Amino acid sequence: MARSFRDRHREETYKALALIAMAALKAVFILNGGAAIALLAFLGREAAQRLDMRLPMILFVTGVCLAAFAHVGAYLAQLALYNETLDEAGTTPMWRRHDKYLWATVVLAVLSIAVFGWGAISAALRFQN
Repeated sequence: MARSFRDRHREETYKALALIAMAALKAVFILNGGAAIALLAFLGREAAQRLDMRLPMILFVTGVCLAAFAHVGAYLAQLALYNETLDEAGTTPMWRRHDKYLWATVVLAVLSIAVFGWGAISAALRFQN
């Protein structure tokens, strides 16, 4: 039997959302990891060694850790969603439903972006002295 346009559209939209979400998670890894590496390279210069860049470095590393936890959350959300599709009786306990993991992942990713911003501003303010 042919699938309806609505069913195909729903499936393609879900696939697109998953790709966009993974791209966003990779972006927060690259932002924070790249900033940490760039900061280390900058601190290797003799003139930069007088600046205290510990807080920005801590923030960028925290951002990388938050992004890693967000990746774990994304995996757990997909695993829970898969298990929900197998549960035809609808007996999945509320604490094991995918939406809990999904929102935790979103919060971790947003925190990672916020920590990156804080680290970038913190590093920029140190150049004013």
